[in-house]
Amino acid sequence: MKRFFTLILAILAVMACTPNLEPEGQDPQEPAELAVESEVLSTNTLSLQPGEKANLTGRVYPDNCKVHSVTWTSSNEGVATVENGLVTALAAGEAIITAKVEDFSVTCTVTVTVPFSYGGMCMEAINSASLSIYNPNGLAIEYKVENNDWTSSNGTSINIRANTGERVWFRGRNESYSGVIFRNTSGSFYLYGNLMSLIYGDDFEDKKELTAKETFYELFIQNSGIYNHPAKDIELPATTLTTSCYRNMFYKCPNLKKAMSVLPATELAPNCYTGMFQRADKLENAPKLPATELTYSCYSHMFNGCKALKNAPKLPATKLAEACYQRMFCNTLLTKAPELPATDMEVGCYQYMFQNCTELEKAPVLPATQLSFWCYGDMFKGCSKLNYIKALFLNKPSDYYTPGWVAGVAENGTLVKNPNATWDVRGINGIPEGWTVEY
Repeated sequence: MKRFFTLILAILAVMACTPNLEPEGQDPQEPAELAVESEVLSTNTLSLQPGEKANLTGRVYPDNCKVHSVTWTSSNEGVATVENGLVTALAAGEAIITAKVEDFSVTCTVTVTVPFSYGGMCMEAINSASLSIYNPNGLAIEYKVENNDWTSSNGTSINIRANTGERVWFRGRNESYSGVIFRNTSGSFYLYGNLMSLIYGDDFEDKKELTAKETFYELFIQNSGIYNHPAKDIELPATTLTTSCYRNMFYKCPNLKKAMSVLPATELAPNCYTGMFQRADKLENAPKLPATELTYSCYSHMFNGCKALKNAPKLPATKLAEACYQRMFCNTLLTKAPELPATDMEVGCYQYMFQNCTELEKAPVLPATQLSFWCYGDMFKGCSKLNYIKALFLNKPSDYYTPGWVAGVAENGTLVKNPNATWDVRGINGIPEGWTVEY
């Protein structure tokens, strides 16, 4: 908080008066000058932040002495400058401000500090709020509330209270927080910053590797008191992932409206994003997902039940993995599906992917010519407005490839088939009843 110090200066230059006994008509003599005997400043310390200013003023004694000039100097002009008593703070550090009058000088120590800023995980109290950390394995977790010192605790229940506007930073040296849950007991917090500080402590910057499974498994599960900061993002910059590292991390967090801007890994791990934002009802913006090397169930249920999600991120992978997109956008309000360029299918890869996306009218092009067991099973089930599908597979639909894939779609629509496809199965496992066929 800015602190401006205005100190009252009364450098009195009063000329001593002596009886004037000069003959009439002659000019009076100049009064005798009394020497300065001492000098004081009303404060000898100042605490400022860069950019702040403060007026330093002082006083000389005796009151009726004559002062010709005051000289102001700073011992470190890179930290603070002074001009006619006006101190300007520039950068963190310490400077000695000196005011000199004749043979006397006084000093003020100016300390310039930069407000604490920690790029790691932060929870900022929107109102008076309390946080409880369930820590069943007794991990050492450090936290710092605004201007207080860091506190370390390995208790099975860690309770933290913050007043409105206070920030709480977190750090640790634990490879995995499996079993740890951050949950508000009252009030609400903005959540932002780089969560790698929980793993690498103060050395989190530039760290991109997760090393233990279930790293952040269920870390904020069902936390209704966390919100997105209006200007600062949640950051998960890891490019090396582990099994279930983000699984159910924000499951049923009803007040998150946006995810981190990107989840940058290009090679995924089993179940790494499974259920990550499942049932986050207000989530409107998904992160970018640049991964091209997928693995078992990597995106399964990731946005299932995100009722406010209307736009999907790009999915550039051309080779799929077992259950990789299973229920990924199920029960959302997507109006446009992402492109699905993959031609190499796997077991259950698209199963239930868009189930109950009731605002989706056009399916993405499905370019694969050969299918795998249950790969399209229930893929568009319950998409009641869906009226256009272009699917180029040659396989004859059966219970092994497309069971229920168009159950509950629009009554009328168009299915575009591969011109070399010879199958003509009607019903929920093939061509919807009432739809026309094109080649």
